[in-house]
Amino acid sequence: MKKNRWSFLVLFPIAAFIFLALIELKIYPHQFWVDELYHVFAAIGILTTGHPLLPSGLLYERSIITTLLITGAFKVLGVSEFAARLPFLIIGILSITVTYFLVREIYTHHIALLTVFFLSISPWQLYWSTNVRMYILLQLLYLIFLYSGYKLLKELENRDLNKKRVSMLFVGLIAVLILTYYVHQFYILFIATGAAYLFYLAFKNLSSRNGIFKKRIPLLIFTISAILIFAALLYSKIPHTPTYTPIGMRMGMEFYTLLLVRYFPLYTLFAAVSVIAILWKEENRDRAPIVIFGFLVPFLLLSLLLDQKNSRYLFFTFPLLMAMAAHGVYEAWEKATRFRRKTLAKSLVLLAIALLLIQTCIGTYSMIYSDYQPLPYEDPHPHWRYASEYVEKNMKEDEIVLSTMPICTLYYLGKTDYWLRQNEYYGYIDQQGVLRDRYTGAMILKDYETFINEIKGKHGWIIADRKLESYFTDFQVQEYIKNRMMLHPEGSDETISVYRFEKA
Repeated sequence: MKKNRWSFLVLFPIAAFIFLALIELKIYPHQFWVDELYHVFAAIGILTTGHPLLPSGLLYERSIITTLLITGAFKVLGVSEFAARLPFLIIGILSITVTYFLVREIYTHHIALLTVFFLSISPWQLYWSTNVRMYILLQLLYLIFLYSGYKLLKELENRDLNKKRVSMLFVGLIAVLILTYYVHQFYILFIATGAAYLFYLAFKNLSSRNGIFKKRIPLLIFTISAILIFAALLYSKIPHTPTYTPIGMRMGMEFYTLLLVRYFPLYTLFAAVSVIAILWKEENRDRAPIVIFGFLVPFLLLSLLLDQKNSRYLFFTFPLLMAMAAHGVYEAWEKATRFRRKTLAKSLVLLAIALLLIQTCIGTYSMIYSDYQPLPYEDPHPHWRYASEYVEKNMKEDEIVLSTMPICTLYYLGKTDYWLRQNEYYGYIDQQGVLRDRYTGAMILKDYETFINEIKGKHGWIIADRKLESYFTDFQVQEYIKNRMMLHPEGSDETISVYRFEKA
């Protein structure tokens, strides 16, 4: 009973999380990000045709559960950004709640509260809990997977085995894996993490019998090495190596390490303190490794075996990093109270915590209030709505629209005729042999010649984000637009440019 006496305190950080999320959703709403619109249009397709059809007429079946959640919200609340994002806010709340129970089970109630507090003010957690993509759902399923697996193993250790509970937990684990299969291909990382932890337990039991591993560090290193070698030998493509990887996503193996060092230096420092404390102390030594494995195995597999690097791919493990950091804060404070120069040690720990909170709060404030539509730790959103509204006010009936991201202008303007892009496009060839965008059906202007031929004798608009001035656009096309088309500053800003051209 003493353990649960102050459990109600978890409601305060969750309430703060809901408050911040509602500010972002209602007071300073962010427009849809390009990847969100795939699900949005598929959901609209379900409502109108009964199938997840894109404007191009093709099916969009990736993460169908995500699309179904949006469909349900649209049916009840109507089509809007708030309606689309509300189900994911609810999932975000559930994710923080499951994190609390998992961390309380592994560590203590106080560490669980601190973990939830870190999550509730995190811009990363807030953003993906108000984003119409599958990443927060993937996180929730991963936490449920770890919690159910841990409870199952704990139940199997009891002498008085409750077969009914064991069966329910086992079926629950299988159900989570099946559900994750329809959410994201990273379900295989769930399996890898579970296998790694089972290997660890097996080696630990073996070492306790014959003394092969008297120290925990060699045991941990041996276990992780065995899992990675096993994965590399049997599944060289784990977890997901696409045949087509955009140049902008081709990063080195150090990508996720640099992500932690750059954006989460103090959290990573405290997490390292936690791992060191676990390896050297007897307390929590048998329970905490599931948190370490839960973060470390996906981190290593994503770093070593995934060609396409993005910060959001690591997001589903984020609560585990926060749990280790919270435990590290507890351990650092405990050590500081025993240090000879107690006042100095405590001051250093408090300074580190203060810096951590300041950095986090600045990131959260920027994410919510910035006009630059930030996507934390990735590229910001261009202002598609702003530019589209300007074009809509000034556009004539017979004018065409070219866009560097047609699905965005199709949603906010209701029109996109051409995709202005010369490489890294997702297309299909229609019955007339025309190369078209697989999402909107807009014709792809695949080279300079096609670009010139299509705009000849026409007048209209170009709505372009920064991709216009990058390798996505042919240099001749860039020069033609800059020299022969008129930039409209009134519809442009630092994220997006609006050009108008007359009939040649």
